[in-house]
Amino acid sequence: MKKSKVESDIFNQNYLSVVQILMKLADPTFLFGEVGRGSGKTTRMLSPRVDRVQNDMPGAVLVLGASTYKSIFDNILAGLIGYFQENYIRGIYYEVGKEPPRHFKPCTTFIDDWRHTVSFHTGTVIQFVSCDRPESMLGKNAAHLFIDEMLRIPEDKFTERIIPALRADRSKFGHSHYFMGITGFSSTPNFETDEDWWTKYEKDVDWDLIACIQEMAYELDIRLAELEIAKKEFNEDAIKQLTRFVERWGSRINSFRKGETYYLRASSFSNLKILGIDYIINQVKSIKDEDKLNTSIFSVRKQKKRRGSARRKVKRKRFSRYRKRMQTVSAISGRPEPIM
Repeated sequence: MKKSKVESDIFNQNYLSVVQILMKLADPTFLFGEVGRGSGKTTRMLSPRVDRVQNDMPGAVLVLGASTYKSIFDNILAGLIGYFQENYIRGIYYEVGKEPPRHFKPCTTFIDDWRHTVSFHTGTVIQFVSCDRPESMLGKNAAHLFIDEMLRIPEDKFTERIIPALRADRSKFGHSHYFMGITGFSSTPNFETDEDWWTKYEKDVDWDLIACIQEMAYELDIRLAELEIAKKEFNEDAIKQLTRFVERWGSRINSFRKGETYYLRASSFSNLKILGIDYIINQVKSIKDEDKLNTSIFSVRKQKKRRGSARRKVKRKRFSRYRKRMQTVSAISGRPEPIM
């Protein structure tokens, strides 16, 4: 792949792990991450995705959901707001928990209570919903859904209480490949005790197509950087050429992304450069439960134990195979079959 030179006076330099880069490049309608603790899923995966979605569908209502309302404020909102504080100015680009300034574009949906919202200058508004408050879903017309810690959300509550909120106006937002999409993150579930229904989305991934999208998106990002450099240098020929390339291939890549799914599973080691090996060592020492250590840090799935009837079927099948083998050996050797 081609590498671009970084102009420090034009671009901010930020470190992203390989997992974070792959998610940014894929960026399809449905994006799911099964990632270990400390991998940056809120500040480096969820938050940039929120920013891209709200810019692509100005004036839309987006929904941020979790198993409990308290979890949104304790585990998600701090990282989300931290990302926007790091990159933008509050009151100019975004606002939290109060009516937005007058220079913000209006939201297409009337909102009378701004206390539990995050609003943007594009007119896009994020509202909060949770499974423990069914009334929080009433009247929502969301264009995109963001979910965290999916292993705490039962499938029936997700389909009956949260999914119905995805019903925005297609005539207004149907142009976006994010429209009617879902972004979900969680640590690896323990298949014996946690909700694991959402892992089935991994079967929907077209891996060859996603790899092509990622490669094309990488090339497009390089051209976008070259375009900014050309604008700084007032190079009109380069600006025209790069602008045509970006417009043509940007729309093509987004058309490929529409309706597609990307599912990525990674351990805490994916963000080792930021966490440091000491973090992993401390987690190994502090987490006494081996199953919890494997799922939350190493992203190793613990499968469900087979029930007694299933075990008996397996034993019968093995016994049947053994019996056939012994019959074959007996026939070849001329020896009598052993008594079972």
